[in-house]
This record gives sequence, structure tokens and C-alpha cells, in this order.
Amino acid sequence: MPDHPTPQPFERRYATHVMLPTDPWVETHGHRIVAQRRDPPAVPLFRAFNPNFFIRCDLAVLMYDGEVNNGGLSQYFFNSSGDHWRDALAGLEAMGSTERLAVLREALSRFGKDGPSQDRAQEELAKLARKNDALFDVLDDRYYKSKEVIEALTKRYVLKNSDAFK
Repeated sequence: MPDHPTPQPFERRYATHVMLPTDPWVETHGHRIVAQRRDPPAVPLFRAFNPNFFIRCDLAVLMYDGEVNNGGLSQYFFNSSGDHWRDALAGLEAMGSTERLAVLREALSRFGKDGPSQDRAQEELAKLARKNDALFDVLDDRYYKSKEVIEALTKRYVLKNSDAFK
């Protein structure tokens, strides 16, 4: 018997290969699986498994929080989690966040009025970082000092919109 789970194909419309839940670029949130890599494209896979707006926003906020707490805003925008910034923004707004939402908005403004582009975010981030090595340091500090508890915000959001999570 193999010491790893049997591979299961992901959504056939978006992927032609198989991923193992143990692959380092697959992140699980409870029973939901979210692809965390640029190839195949992260956003179509994310939306394929979570077509519901409420679930997408919930997961995007959790990914945002996890990435920022792990390596700051630079890591968030560099990794494919940053591709979901629109859903994270909408989720934080819907959850009633003020402090963490303000940090994300200010970080997005550094990419210009349209925010980071999904296909060039890494290049844009590198260009910004060359101009300012401490690009997000102050914002990272504000995020870490925030009194808002993401887990409380997301739990209230899920309870408030419980029909969307069934």
C-alpha cells in the first residue's frame, strides 16, 4: 500500500494533470482545496472549486492573513495568493474590517489605481522593491499590530451568510 493518498484529478475544465493533497503547492482549508500555483492558473482553479462569492471571499481573506503573517505583504503579492486580492478586498469589506482592510487598500495603491495585475504582479513587485527596499515594512507593522482578529471576522461572516456555505 502506498504511503501517500491516491491522486485525484482536479476540475477537468481547468487542469489536465493530477495533484496530490500532499503537494507543497496545495493548501487545504477544511474540506476545501485551493491551488496555490500559477500553472495551471490559480484563479480559475480557485473559482472552479469555490464558485460561490461568499466562500471565495472567506478563503481569500484567510489566504491574505496567512501570507502576510508568514512573510509580509511582499510575500502575499509575490505568491499566487495575491492573485485573489479582489476577493480578499471584498471579503474584508463584507466582514466589517477596518484596520486590515486599510492596510490592504494602501498596499494595493502602491501598484497604481488598478492594483497589481494577475499576470505581472511579480514583475511589478520587483520594480517597486527596487525603488524602495522597505516598500511594505510600515504596512506590515500596522497589520501585525492590528487588534482585529481574522478568525473572529471570518466566523461571524460565515454565520451571517451560513446558507452560502452549505
